Amino acid sequence: MRLSAGQDLNARGASVTSQQGAIIADAGRDVNLTTAQNTQFADEAHKFKGKNGLFSSKTTTTRDTVNQTQAQGSTLSAEQTYVQAGRDINVSGSNVVSTNQTVLAADNNINIEAATESSSERHDKSVKKSGLFSGGGIAVTLGTQQQSVKDLTTSQTAAASTVGSTKGDVLIGAGKSYRQVGSQVTAPEGSVDITGQTIDVVEARNTSKRERETLFKQTGFTLTVTNPVISAIQTTQQMKQASEKTDDGRMKALAAATVLLGGNNAATAVAMNPDMAGGLNISLSLGTKKNESKTTQTSDSAAGSTITAGNDVRLRATGAGADSDITVQGSQIKAGRDASLMADGDINLLAANNTSQQNTDSKGSSASVGIGFSVGGTKTGFTLDLGVTGNKGQADGDELTHTNTTVEAGNQLLLASGGDTQIKGAVASGKKVIADVGGDLNIESLQDTNTYKVDEKSLGFGVSLCIPPFCTGMSTISGASGNFGATNIDSNFASVTEQSGIRAGDDGFDINVRGNTDLVGATIASSDKAVQDGKNSLVTSSLTSRDIKNKADYDANTVSVGGGYNEIGKDQKGNVQTGGKATPGTDLAKNENQFGANMPIAISASDNASSVTRSGISGGAVVITNDAEQQKRTGQTAEQTVASLNRDVSSDRDGSNSLKPIFDEDEIRAGFEIVTAFSNEASTFLANKAREADLKRKQAKALQEEADKTVGLTDTQRMNLQFSARQLSAEANNISENWGAGGTYRQITTALIGAAGGNISAGNAAFVQGLVVNYVQQRGAGYIGDLVAKGELTEGSPLHAALHGIVACAGAAASSQSCGSGAAGAAASSLLTGLFSQSSPDESEEQREAKRNLIVSLVTGLAATSASVDPTAANTAAGAAVDNNWLATQQIVQYKKELAEAKGTEVFSVFAKWAFISSKQDVLTQFGVGKGLARAGWNDVEGLAQFVANPIEGLKGLKELIANPEVQQQFRAGFLKEVNDKIDTITNALEVGGDKNAEALGVALGEVAWQVGSIVTGVGTAAKGVAGLAKAGIKVGTAELDRMANLARMEKIAAENAKNRNPSSSMTDHETTILADRNVLEAKPQPSGKILREVEVSSGEKGAWSKELNKPEPNTIYKVDGNKVYQTDDLGRVDSVESSLSLDKNDRNTYQQCVAGKCGIDGDEGGHLIASIFNGPGERLNLLPMNGNLNKGVWKSMENKWASALRDGKSVDVKIEPVYTGVSIRPEKFTVTYKIGSERPVRETYVNSPGGI
Repeated sequence: MRLSAGQDLNARGASVTSQQGAIIADAGRDVNLTTAQNTQFADEAHKFKGKNGLFSSKTTTTRDTVNQTQAQGSTLSAEQTYVQAGRDINVSGSNVVSTNQTVLAADNNINIEAATESSSERHDKSVKKSGLFSGGGIAVTLGTQQQSVKDLTTSQTAAASTVGSTKGDVLIGAGKSYRQVGSQVTAPEGSVDITGQTIDVVEARNTSKRERETLFKQTGFTLTVTNPVISAIQTTQQMKQASEKTDDGRMKALAAATVLLGGNNAATAVAMNPDMAGGLNISLSLGTKKNESKTTQTSDSAAGSTITAGNDVRLRATGAGADSDITVQGSQIKAGRDASLMADGDINLLAANNTSQQNTDSKGSSASVGIGFSVGGTKTGFTLDLGVTGNKGQADGDELTHTNTTVEAGNQLLLASGGDTQIKGAVASGKKVIADVGGDLNIESLQDTNTYKVDEKSLGFGVSLCIPPFCTGMSTISGASGNFGATNIDSNFASVTEQSGIRAGDDGFDINVRGNTDLVGATIASSDKAVQDGKNSLVTSSLTSRDIKNKADYDANTVSVGGGYNEIGKDQKGNVQTGGKATPGTDLAKNENQFGANMPIAISASDNASSVTRSGISGGAVVITNDAEQQKRTGQTAEQTVASLNRDVSSDRDGSNSLKPIFDEDEIRAGFEIVTAFSNEASTFLANKAREADLKRKQAKALQEEADKTVGLTDTQRMNLQFSARQLSAEANNISENWGAGGTYRQITTALIGAAGGNISAGNAAFVQGLVVNYVQQRGAGYIGDLVAKGELTEGSPLHAALHGIVACAGAAASSQSCGSGAAGAAASSLLTGLFSQSSPDESEEQREAKRNLIVSLVTGLAATSASVDPTAANTAAGAAVDNNWLATQQIVQYKKELAEAKGTEVFSVFAKWAFISSKQDVLTQFGVGKGLARAGWNDVEGLAQFVANPIEGLKGLKELIANPEVQQQFRAGFLKEVNDKIDTITNALEVGGDKNAEALGVALGEVAWQVGSIVTGVGTAAKGVAGLAKAGIKVGTAELDRMANLARMEKIAAENAKNRNPSSSMTDHETTILADRNVLEAKPQPSGKILREVEVSSGEKGAWSKELNKPEPNTIYKVDGNKVYQTDDLGRVDSVESSLSLDKNDRNTYQQCVAGKCGIDGDEGGHLIASIFNGPGERLNLLPMNGNLNKGVWKSMENKWASALRDGKSVDVKIEPVYTGVSIRPEKFTVTYKIGSERPVRETYVNSPGGI
C-alpha cells in the first residue's frame, strides 16, 4: 500500500493497516501523523435534604464536574513500514510500526513527540445543619453549621508516540535534526539505527495543579458539660490515638503515664466532693466560630523517552561539525548486545528535573458570650462568660527529584565524541565500556532536595464575671484568662539517590580523554573481576574530583503558655479558662495579687543525618598525560593525584551512600501532643499538692488556736489538739519538702518534663541522659538558692544571673540543646525572681507555685518570639532556676515602686518591661559562659555543673590541691601562679558578689577547671586525680584526666627544652608555652611500670559507637570482635594491632576520622589501621593521623593486595606497629608485617609522609 503526496501528507487520528504487505508513505514536503481530540464532559449535581436526628435537619449539596481531552493518534502498521519526506516527518501521539522493518527518512527533520492530554476535575461539597447537633466532646449545639470543600484539579499528561518493529530493525535517518520527546522507539528482536546532524532524546512533561479550600462555620447556642472524670476519659482516648501514630517506645510509655496521672488528678477532685463526682461545670453560650484553609499543590514531572533493541542500538550525529551533538535527557537507551553513541560534537547524558510544591494557608476565629454554672466544686453559682480566639498557620514545601538517564548495553558500550562528554544525573553501563572523548569528560551526581516549613500561632482571651448573689465561693471581681501557642517546623533534605558514572562489567573500561576528566560524587567503575584481571584503563590529560555531602535535618518546636487573673482553671486540652469553661479540680495556683499561670509547655524535636557520596575510580591503570595542567588544576603532580584517588569502588555494589528521609510530621505532632498532655496533668498534680499542703497548715493553725483557748478544755483535750496540729504541720512540711520548690520529687518531675520535651526525636539513651542532666542542673540551681538564703549572694544581681547561666549552659549542652538559650532562660528567670514581691514566712505553697509558673511562662513566651533562643532549653533552665530560689531577700527599688503603683492588668506591663531589661542585662553573661566553656576545652559538662553547684568550696579545694609541694615540682612556677591568681579572682568575685564583667567570669571559671584538672593528674595516677578533684566537686573520667595531664606535661617539657636550647634566653613563661608544638616534641616519656589490663569488647556501628573504643585507656590490651588485638602505651596511643583479616565490612565513622585527621598536620586525614573493608572498627582506637597521600596511595595498594588474596580464599594475618616520637600522637612511621596463606612473611616500613618514603 502506497500513500503519496506531492506536497504534504497529513493523517489525523487515522489508521492505515496492511496485514501482509508493506506501507509506503512519501511526500514531497512533510509527512504529519497527528492526533484527533476526544472530549468528555460531565457535570453532576445533587442536593439532599432531610432529618438529622429528632431535632435537626441536614442539607448536603454536591457538584462534580469532569472535563477531559484525550488524544486519538494515527497509526501506520504493516509487514514493512516506510515513511519518507522531502522536508520533515512529524509524528505526534501516533504509531509507526511493522513486523519486519520500519524506516523513517527525511531530508530535514524528524520529530517523534508525545501529544498532550488534559483533564480538569472539580468536586464541591457543602453540608449544612440546623437545629440540635453535636458540638464536639460533651457538648450540644442549637444553631446552624456549615462545612464545605472545594477541590479543583487540572492536569496535562503526555501521550507517547511509538515507532517500532516487532521482529525487525528500525532505521531512522534525518538530514538535519532528530528529536524524540516522551516517546518510544523499539525493536525487541532487531536493532535501532538513528542518524542526523543532531540527536535529542528527551522527556515530555506531566503537570498538575490542585487547589483545595475548606470552610467550617458555626453559629448558635452551645451547651458544654465538664467534669474531672469526663476529662480523664477524654485524655485516655486522645493518648490512645496519639500512641498509634508513633513507634517511639518512650512516647508510648509517656502516654500511658499521662493517663495514670490524669486518673490520679480526677480521683483527687472526686475525693474533695464525692457526691458530685468532683464537681460539674456547665456552660451555655451564644457563639460563632469559623475555620478556613486553602492548599495549593503543583507538580511538574518527566515522562521519559525510551530506545530499546534486542540486538544493537546505534546513534550517530554528524554533518554539522562541532554542533553535531547527542543529548539524552531523563530517558533510557537499552541494547541487548552493543550500543554506540557517536557525535562529532558533544554527548550529553542528563537527568530531567521533577518538581513539586505545596502551600497551605489556614486561619480561624471564634467569639462567644454566655452563662456558666458551677456546682459541687470549690465554686457554686452562675457567671457571665465572654471569650475570643484566633489562629493562623502556614505550611510550605518544595521538592526536587531527578529522573536519571540510563544507557545500557548487554555487551559493549561505545561513547565517542569530538567535543565534551557530559554524564550528569546519568549512568552509562555495559559489560565493556569504551569512551573516546575529544574534549572534557564531566561526570556528576545530582542531589534530590526537599524543604518543608510550618509556622502556626494561636491566641485566645476570656473574661468571666461573677454577679452576686447568683454565685458563691468566687470573687466579685472579674476573672480573665489568656493563652498563646506556637508551632514551628523546619525540615531540609539533600541527598544523591542514584550515583552517576560509567559502570563496566567483567570486561572493564577503556577510556581516553583528550581534555580533563572531572568527577563530582561520581565514579568510573568496573566489576571486581575486571580489576583483578587488569582490564581497566583511563588515559586523560588531567584529572579532578570532589565528593558530595548529603544531609538531612529537621528542627521542630511547640510552645504553649497560659495564665490569668482571679478565678482560673483549665479545660481538657490544657488551655487556661474562666467560669463554666474550666474543668472542676483544675484551679491554677495564684499569687497574692491573684495572678496565676499554667505550667508552660516547650517541646522540641530535632534530628540530623549526613553521608558523603565519594568520587572514585576502580583499580586499574590511570595515566595523566599533562603533568603541568594537572598541577595547575589541583596543585598536585600526576603521580600524587593518582595516589590520592579513591579506588574502593565497584560496579558490583552501590556506592551512592544515599540518605533516607528522617522527617515524619505525623510522628512529631503525636509526640508533641503526648508531652503536652503529660505536662498539663503534671501541672494540675503539683498545684493540687500545693493546695493540699496549704489546707493541712490551715487545719493545723485552726487546731492550735483551739488548743490555745484558756477555758473549756481539759489538759488531755488540749494535748490531743496540739498533737493533731503538729501532725498536720509535719504532713504539710513533708509535702513541701518533696513536692515544693527544691523538693526531690519536684526536681525529678521537672527533670522528666524537661527530658521528655527536650527532643522527642532522640533515642532512649538521650532521654535518660536528659533526665539525669536536668536533675543535676536543678541541684546546681538549688545550691545557688542556698547562697541567696545565707546572704552570700544578691538575688537578681549580674553575678547571680551568671551562676545560673553557667549551670543552665552545661545542662543544655549535655542535653544537645542550645547553651546560649539555656543560659538566657536561667539568667532571665533569676533576675525576674528578684523583681517579684518579697517572699514572706506567711507565703503559701499555692502562691509560690503561682510565682514559679508566672516567671517561667514569661521566659518561655519571650523565647518563643525570639529567632535566636530555643524555647525548650530556656523553659527547662528557667524552671530549674525558679524552682530553687524561693528564699529571695533582695528587692529592686524601682521595680517595687512601679509594682506598687500598678493597677489591675497594668501589672502585666511592669512584668514585660522588666523581662526586657532582664534579657538585655544578661546578654554578656550567656555569651561569656559559652565562650569560657569552649575555650577551656571542657567535655564533661555534668562534672562542670557539679563544680559550679558549689563554686566557693570547690575553688578552695582546688587551691589546697595545687599547694601540694609534690604537685608544684612537676610544673613551672608561672603556670601555678596563673592558676592561683585566677582562683583568687573568682573566689573574691563569688564572695563579694560585685563582679560586673560576666563574660570574663565565665571564661575564668572554665579555664581554671581545666588547668587544675591537668595539674592534679600530673602527679601519680589518674585514679588519684579523680579522687582529688572529687573533693573539689569536679567529676571527670580517668581517660579525660589522662588527656589533661598529657597536655600539661607537654607544656612543661616544651618550656624546659626551649630553655636548654638557649640557656641565656629571657623568654617569658608565656613565650615558652607557645613553643610547645605537640607534634614535634623530642622528649620520650618514661615507662610507667603499669601492668597491662585486658578488655574484651565489640566494635559499634552507626548510631551506636563503642564509647570505650572511642576513649582508649593507657596500658590496655583491647580484644575486639574476637579477631583483632590492640595494645596501648602509657599515653593511650596504639602501640600495635594484630588481626586475621576478613572481608566483613564495618561502618565508617566519619566524625572520628575527621577528629583523627585534625590531630595531625596539614595534609593528614584519619587513617584506619585495620580498614573498614576488613571489619576494622570505626572508633578512635583504630584511627590515627595519616598522610592523605600515603593513605590513598601505597597503603591502599597494600590493602587491595590483601583483599585480592582474601577473595581467592587465602588467609591474611597482619601486625601494624605505629612508631611515635616523644609524646606526639601522630606516628612518625608504620611498621607492617603480614603473611598471606603459606607465603613467607613480608615486613614493610612506611614513613608518615607522601608516598610513604
